[in-house]
Amino acid sequence: MFTHNHARSLLFYLFTAKPVQSIADVARRLGQGELDQRIPENENIAEINEINHNFNQLIASITALKIDLYEEKLRRQEAELARLRLQLNPHFLLNSLNLVYTMTRQKHYEVSMQFCLCLIRHFRFVLRKSHNFVPLSEELDFCENYMEILSLQYPSYFFYEICLADESIQTETLIPPLSIQTIIENSVKYGFTQEKPLHIRIRINRKEKNRLNYCVISVSDDGPGFSEESLKRIRGIQERIETEDTFVGGVGLPNLIERYRILYEGNAKISFENQEGAQTVLEIPLVWPQNTDPE
Repeated sequence: MFTHNHARSLLFYLFTAKPVQSIADVARRLGQGELDQRIPENENIAEINEINHNFNQLIASITALKIDLYEEKLRRQEAELARLRLQLNPHFLLNSLNLVYTMTRQKHYEVSMQFCLCLIRHFRFVLRKSHNFVPLSEELDFCENYMEILSLQYPSYFFYEICLADESIQTETLIPPLSIQTIIENSVKYGFTQEKPLHIRIRINRKEKNRLNYCVISVSDDGPGFSEESLKRIRGIQERIETEDTFVGGVGLPNLIERYRILYEGNAKISFENQEGAQTVLEIPLVWPQNTDPE
């Protein structure tokens, strides 16, 4: 028999427990990252409806703030990338000009012309309009050109090779510009001396993980490798960026780690280790990121 107590319980559920449960359900989904959730604002009780309305406004404000923070990170990252592009290494530029002068003076005209063409390609890429992503083929062409400059400067001390498991992967993969270049410069900075030759190897393969296809780029050298202090510092920076969602800034490898976290939203991986020299491995999803920059 439906009693007066049953009626009171039903009214309590309809006017109090049900709205509270709706708020709890939406709050739980919000905690799972579903920021598009809202509470229906059609309750019969004005106070409950006002709570729902204010709660929805709070969600909208949090969502807008999260979007603003993300966009601000991208703007700061783009500015940092632009600065990195324009930050011409004075030693590299002066050494290049001095070498051109020396080769010309010694009447090595063909080598001098080749070197000048490499410099033109180098600065054309560095000073081009900024993009978040470029095809892997363009990045590899730029890196090969840069390494050709080094091999012309130090013909008996600098060597390189690029190994592609699949040629088509060059056009299927988009990569943040200066990614591989940054790693090569780090190898040259810490591994190159004129006491013995330095070999840099770039290997590119495919990999499947969690039902997704990845492009795996390994850049290694036969120099002294990362020092324990350097590895500890780099991994500390990497952990800080990935766990604290903070902006570190700077150039070189910290900048690379920061850019990859923002642009790939945690779907790319960078690892550093010693394998008879320094080795850095990039694992990049073989999908076109949402924030692409078409030419």
